[in-house]
Amino acid sequence: MKARKFNYNTKKYDFYNIFSELYNTDDLHNLHLKLNESYKVEDGLNGLGKDTDSEFHMLFYDKVRSGWQEFNFLYQSFIKEQIIPKISDEVNIFQTFPSYRIQYPHSKAITTVHCDSDENHKHPNGEINILVPITTMYDTSAVWAESEPGCGDFKPMNCVYGEYYIWNGNKCLHYNKSNVTENTRISMDFRVLPNKFYNNQYSKFSATSKKKFIIGDYYSKIGEQNV
Repeated sequence: MKARKFNYNTKKYDFYNIFSELYNTDDLHNLHLKLNESYKVEDGLNGLGKDTDSEFHMLFYDKVRSGWQEFNFLYQSFIKEQIIPKISDEVNIFQTFPSYRIQYPHSKAITTVHCDSDENHKHPNGEINILVPITTMYDTSAVWAESEPGCGDFKPMNCVYGEYYIWNGNKCLHYNKSNVTENTRISMDFRVLPNKFYNNQYSKFSATSKKKFIIGDYYSKIGEQNV
């Protein structure tokens, strides 16, 4: 599967406003200016699992895990109405909470060159990746990925708010360069899994969230969670 870019209605799926309210700012591109002085952006370069723990990451994860109904409704509606129709009606398993990326200036959001199914990340085969920017992703603030597994032809997945990618991060290598722009990049990404690939005996855990790749932990099933 080659990466495909799509548009969506930002008035209907107003992710920017939700995150603006979360951080009490209308200018998410300059979110780094609100960082606590004790946080160093280079802390995000310390390796796998250390790139999602700034104060603004934690604000998001703490709120979404506590039952953030406005976001959860929007997130699941987006999957049901935007993603599944473009893939297959046989897809109704999704990542319960999206992965949340903040790439501050002079830092990275993903610290390692990898594909999701590699020995470090351990995702099951068959997952399909969705990448949704909340702020502009361009050049060094974008995800760099190969177009096909093993090609090595890395290019930036440039994208603006109101666009998203469906792509094969499960097998295509991808990474970040150090963000030399003066803007913070915020994005979320998540996986959906066709039913035929689901294995409730799959015993491995996510490298970052430490959740097991089964429904009720890393995954949920459309229609089985309240939104």
